[in-house]
Amino acid sequence: PPIIKAEKERGVNLECKVDYALVADKTEGYSGSDIKVMCREAAMRVLRRVFDMLDAGKPFKLDPITTEDVLAAMACTKPSAAGMSSKYHEWQREYASVLS
Repeated sequence: PPIIKAEKERGVNLECKVDYALVADKTEGYSGSDIKVMCREAAMRVLRRVFDMLDAGKPFKLDPITTEDVLAAMACTKPSAAGMSSKYHEWQREYASVLS
């Protein structure tokens, strides 16, 4: 699985255990920006679990980002381009060149 590497030397590496085919099927209508926000939220879910463990005084382990994290992030990230497909097809029918 891919590992997200931090840009700075003192950053954190997060391992991903994500079913990419499932996520791809569920992100119809999501823009690249929507997916970026969704991925950032999935990573934050992992970090929130770490903060909860630290607050409780428990030892922590940095868990990988999972499909469940991504799906939970998707639940609060709505697709901004969902309605654009029909508008594109309308425009294409009206203005596209027709080859004989």
